[in-house]
Amino acid sequence: MSEEQQLLRASKKEGSGRTTSKFGVACSTILCFAVGAALIYFSTSAWEIDCDQQFPLFLCGFGVSILLLCLVHLALLSQPAEIEDTTGVFACKLIMVAAFIGFGVLGSIFFLNSHNCDATAKTQYELTKASVVLFLIVCLMLVTSIGGSFGGPAFAVVGHLAATLMQALSELFNDASSALQEQTEVVDNPPPRNQIADAALVINHVVFLWFFVYIVHEAHVEKDLDCDSSLHTYLFIYGISGAVITYFDFLYERFAGAEKRKRLEPLFPYLWWTNAVIWTALNVFGAYQLFTSETCSSSSKNVYRLSFILVILFFAIIGIIGLVLLFLFARYLLSGRVKVVMVVEADIKKSNNEE
Repeated sequence: MSEEQQLLRASKKEGSGRTTSKFGVACSTILCFAVGAALIYFSTSAWEIDCDQQFPLFLCGFGVSILLLCLVHLALLSQPAEIEDTTGVFACKLIMVAAFIGFGVLGSIFFLNSHNCDATAKTQYELTKASVVLFLIVCLMLVTSIGGSFGGPAFAVVGHLAATLMQALSELFNDASSALQEQTEVVDNPPPRNQIADAALVINHVVFLWFFVYIVHEAHVEKDLDCDSSLHTYLFIYGISGAVITYFDFLYERFAGAEKRKRLEPLFPYLWWTNAVIWTALNVFGAYQLFTSETCSSSSKNVYRLSFILVILFFAIIGIIGLVLLFLFARYLLSGRVKVVMVVEADIKKSNNEE
């Protein structure tokens, strides 16, 4: 048996166990149920709206398809890990995905052909817009997953361009550029995941991408309105940077092999600290623009509300971090370590005085 075959066999043996993040699966399931139920509720409460498009029909069908997909998701979750998908579960998945895509295309047509719904049925119009954006992001994730499973030649080109750019930026990224330039070994595969973990990975990244894309969209819609501060700039930077980071995190989690993860891991502390500093500076800038604004609250209501929510979220996260640090400091003081240090120092001083 050749060395390559032995390595491949060892890799398969090590990756035979499938990993599932219970927290990620729970979050994705709750999000699916919440979104589907909300769409159905708002659709059934507005069947008689004065609008030239059947937004309630789309919202109801789209919500039902999401709930049914979630039920199939739970059915797979309850299935033992050693048992592969049965024909019935596969057929249900295929039908639900087809229904989801069909209603998504229908909602996109309704939204593009709407003329008066933004004024006569604003709530349904905004929900339809958000649902269409969600549908397009899911399609992007599906196309990315399918393309990557066939080898991803497009990702190889992107990786080569990114490697070239990293070489020009700094010596710090030499390891990252060499990792991107190296050809993927046969045994260098991503960590094994079952279908539940794959679905949770896609759903969680879809939700974050939708959130950031929605921020950019609202800032773009109201960019020409009268506002005496730079809240639009704050939202544009926040949304675009968040969407880019989320998408590249999805690519890394979905396609990065074990060897490339090992090569890129030393760069993560620099990446995290850089993102933390930029995120803090950006939110301080947003807070200053928000609290010094006088006209944005009345002229650009959506931009002002989004900025207010993001700034409050920033202060809440900083407060939680501060409480955790305060708790750790108090725990250190009460653990007896300070007392031991003080006693040792007192004994040393006493012995020196006696001498």
